[in-house]
Amino acid sequence: MTSKLAGTPDGLDFGKDGKLYAALSTGKVVAIDPQTGLFTQFGTVPRARLTGLSIGGDGTVYATDEVGGAVYAFAPSAPTNIAPKPISGQKILSSLNGKPLQWTNDVAVTPDGTLFVTTSSQRRNLDEFYQEVLEHSGSGLLIRLNLEDQTTKSLQSALEMTNGVALSHDGNAVLVAESSAYRVSRFGFNGGKEGEVASNLPGFPGNIRRSDKSGRYWLTLLSPRNGLVDRLAGNPMARRLLVWLPESVRPKPTPFHCLIRLTETSTGMLVQSFRIQGPKDMPSLSTAIERDGRLYITPAGLGGVERGDLYLIDDTKGIDQ
Repeated sequence: MTSKLAGTPDGLDFGKDGKLYAALSTGKVVAIDPQTGLFTQFGTVPRARLTGLSIGGDGTVYATDEVGGAVYAFAPSAPTNIAPKPISGQKILSSLNGKPLQWTNDVAVTPDGTLFVTTSSQRRNLDEFYQEVLEHSGSGLLIRLNLEDQTTKSLQSALEMTNGVALSHDGNAVLVAESSAYRVSRFGFNGGKEGEVASNLPGFPGNIRRSDKSGRYWLTLLSPRNGLVDRLAGNPMARRLLVWLPESVRPKPTPFHCLIRLTETSTGMLVQSFRIQGPKDMPSLSTAIERDGRLYITPAGLGGVERGDLYLIDDTKGIDQ
């Protein structure tokens, strides 16, 4: 859709200005015109790898650095007649109870200025993705940060490779994807689990985004489930032994062009999967967000993949059949 971006885009959200904002692996945030695909650099954090992104009601952009572990805020400047310079991100969260955050993944912000942040693991980092999948350390966090009084609280501390987070349509909870558990769960704003809205998924869930259509969400799958890993689910010792296999024979993520649509109904959540057609060399998908009948999708930067692409499904009615 766009000309090549300078880095792999990941987290997506729409601003009040109608532009689509994307966090890049190069530490930049860009604003994209959804009609033309033209983009401008909005913000930057040197040496960061930005992933999750969410925009507050006042236009502040929040982004997570999955390598450095911090959450950054980009407060927009007042408009001027001079070409704007990229905004420097301000670090607003980097530790919890004195312990540094290390594999921070995604963020969602409420209209009243409360942030919900996920970390995939507090025992592993991004470079140890393979080890985390096998070992199931169960150390992912769901964190709540109140921007008004700057209070921070861990709402959940034993999640399985926590990934995407999105506000629910009713505004009373968040939906959280746990990659290693193949599920999406609903948590109240005080951290209580209110149930699983999707479970036993056919792959490792990535990011989840709320659609502008009431009751609808889109979830990506980073890779299909691995039969060997599943068969060893009840044998943690054998799974740990797989960690020591030579890299050439380790189970590897496989490109998976599959999206999950979640739709709230009177009887529960309707879960539907769709295979996406794209370029032959298209990697797995990371984030999908829907606006005005169009679906914008970013590639997943797994295994060192760097793709400055943004994919588009121009009419979501085409996949409703």
